Amino acid sequence: MLLINRGFYRLVVGLAALLVASMSFAAVEATDLQELELNIWTVRSGYYLYSVMEGDKSYGELLQDKIAKADASYRSIISELDNDDSSDFLQQLAGMWSKFLDLANKNTIAELGYTDSYLAIDLNNLAADIIKLLHEQNAEGNKSDLLTLAIKSQRMTSEYLSLAAAPDGGTSTGEGNIRIDFDDAVPEFDALLAAAKKKYANDDVVNRALLQIDRKWRFIRESMVKFYEDSVPFLVNRYSEQIVDLIEQVAE
Repeated sequence: MLLINRGFYRLVVGLAALLVASMSFAAVEATDLQELELNIWTVRSGYYLYSVMEGDKSYGELLQDKIAKADASYRSIISELDNDDSSDFLQQLAGMWSKFLDLANKNTIAELGYTDSYLAIDLNNLAADIIKLLHEQNAEGNKSDLLTLAIKSQRMTSEYLSLAAAPDGGTSTGEGNIRIDFDDAVPEFDALLAAAKKKYANDDVVNRALLQIDRKWRFIRESMVKFYEDSVPFLVNRYSEQIVDLIEQVAE
């Protein structure tokens, strides 16, 4: 009887060890990291749109909605990694995330009539650092090409709005690797959109969404290329939001 109990005990311990091992190797999904990156660019867009709209209360509330959505995305990732041995990643992300949210809430446009350039620089640099950390993290599954398209669109929009918000054309907040060149970014988005349309040509739902995205993109594309000739931040943000919404509806 004792031998049976010992055998059963060893079996239970062995199964428990396998379960713990499988849990320790669990990783966050690649698409969840993409969602967080997308939300970071969305917060940056909201931050600068608030500046462009001169501290209008409704855009301050819109920024708060974007911050809340981004924080929910962050907390979802944290919950997935509770049993994972990614302590370094979690500690780095947690430390930067709280600072990022704090800065996103500190746009001075309503109080001072302008956005403090030093705070904007810190926000830009933290956004870049967090995204770099996300790109370095090992994740399960493949990235979504559709979410990549959404990220590219939102990143361009956040840059467009940051330039529109800065009286000096972004010179004072242009530190770090956050900045992009529209001469490169626009044709890159063109190529990604064309590839997606080809890939999903036989998927009626996705194809319909991509055709709508193509029409909306063409409406703001020239404004991206000729920013300094024809700055229309409100329209660019509006159509970009619609593009991202369409993508999120069909992204896997």
